[in-house]
Amino acid sequence: MPDRAIIPLLPAVSLGFLCGIIVSVLMLESGPALLVGVAGGVLTALAGLSSVFGVRGDGGEKAVVAGLRAVTAVALFACVYLFMLGFLRDASIAAIIWVPLAVACGLLLSRFRVRDREPVRSDAETA
Repeated sequence: MPDRAIIPLLPAVSLGFLCGIIVSVLMLESGPALLVGVAGGVLTALAGLSSVFGVRGDGGEKAVVAGLRAVTAVALFACVYLFMLGFLRDASIAAIIWVPLAVACGLLLSRFRVRDREPVRSDAETA
């Protein structure tokens, strides 16, 4: 897993958990719960986009990886958030369906990386 993949992974899981707890404890209706979810999704997307800053690589490839990380981080946030809402606020055991989807999004998020285009030199060339 590339080190930079942790940047969007942690906010996605932690914001999904915290926002879900807050909305569930306050028993917010659908409108305010949607606003909290959108705010958490925007912050998660920003974390996903910022995960490629300072990485060597082609600019186009960095943009694609940033976009893919942002989309999968928001999907991970949504899965954790919806699990917390369904399980805590609505007391539905059917909310467990969001857990495997969250795991799949987390695994997918950890696979995106910017390739380093510099040629690989063997030990014989450097000696």
